[in-house]
Amino acid sequence: MRKNEFLFGDVTFKWGDKLSDIKAQLPEKDTVTRSYEESYMPKIVTIKLAKFWSLNVAYCHFSAADDDRLID
Repeated sequence: MRKNEFLFGDVTFKWGDKLSDIKAQLPEKDTVTRSYEESYMPKIVTIKLAKFWSLNVAYCHFSAADDDRLID
């Protein structure tokens, strides 16, 4: 049985979410989208995160080919 959704800080990720679904949960000032090579590199949204499942972490990255595509 797999989990249907995960909570990353204040962001809820569900299987089948698009990058725009993640962006919609964040204040615009906290949304950083990077794409280094538009032709083939994915867009990446990075959120700051202190802990995940009791592990100390710094960031969580969500990536997809574009905002309207499923997260990789």
